Amino acid sequence: MGRRRQPYHNIYTLEGLSLHKLALQLQDHLNPNGFDNASVSSVSDYHNLTSSGCGREPSTTSGPIVPLKRTLQERVVETESCYFCGYGHTTIGNINPDTIIFCNQCERPCHIKCYNNRVVKKKVPLEILKEYMCFHFLCCQECQSLRARLEEGLEKCVGITFLRRIRSNICWRLLSGMDASRDVKLYMPQVIDIFKDAFMDSTDEHSDIISDMVNGDQEKDFRGMYCALLTASTHVVSAAILKVRIEQIAELVLIATRSECRKKGYFILLLKSIEANLRAWNVSLLTAPVDPEMAQIWSEKLGFTILSAEEKESMLESHPLVMFKNLVLVQKSLA
Repeated sequence: MGRRRQPYHNIYTLEGLSLHKLALQLQDHLNPNGFDNASVSSVSDYHNLTSSGCGREPSTTSGPIVPLKRTLQERVVETESCYFCGYGHTTIGNINPDTIIFCNQCERPCHIKCYNNRVVKKKVPLEILKEYMCFHFLCCQECQSLRARLEEGLEKCVGITFLRRIRSNICWRLLSGMDASRDVKLYMPQVIDIFKDAFMDSTDEHSDIISDMVNGDQEKDFRGMYCALLTASTHVVSAAILKVRIEQIAELVLIATRSECRKKGYFILLLKSIEANLRAWNVSLLTAPVDPEMAQIWSEKLGFTILSAEEKESMLESHPLVMFKNLVLVQKSLA
């Protein structure tokens, strides 16, 4: 029973180190004064290593390219075919069995009639449209299972270790800005402040883009994004924006740490916690957009593979990733 209550004793990194022991290594490097309300900056456990989604010089980015899909029929006619039947024929202006709609989990297009052909309980088109608007339309059993695993992990406070110097537990949390829970109201403003400060120059022209991603803004089609956090008491220590569409791939969109907590191992701890949880959800690949100058560190120190320009283009054609201009794409196998 004790082992079940301490899962991070039994979750190991690829190097064979448990997340609990990894966290314990922080204890000799923490600021004995604990946490305060100082300004925040991009995470760096290595010299000048910045978070994914932002370069070492924030001005190197110019806003995210977000090729996320919607039920835009005109676009469907031009570019999309039903995932199940392979045909792109659809109707414009009407909701009927020939309408193509996008799954709220994998974001793949499918005809309403093709969806109904695969389920026991058929649904009328308007019922499916209502589910989509509520972010509940899931096209297949695989998407339903993945959504269930994600929602099971939402808002659970999983203690990784107790740090004596700050007299607080370091906890893993997964939050969704689409919820209105107490934890979301407590932690999400801190997450937004951390990211806005870390990427201040990058977001001058897109001042609301980070808030939209953190809060899962529906109008901007940022639904389905999660925030993975390390917290100490009521403070966010480190945070990442994570998007998990299908079991095959997850996106690490942004990651940042409080300035007073930098170079103490929190970045590694959060990244390893993300990887461990993705493996538990049967996700096999993690991608991240990084500054070209920092890509080698992500490769040599963190185990990521740098994609060539052609591989990046192919990946973006196959998967609607959130990508930033002027950055390279890296990936890591979690299998």
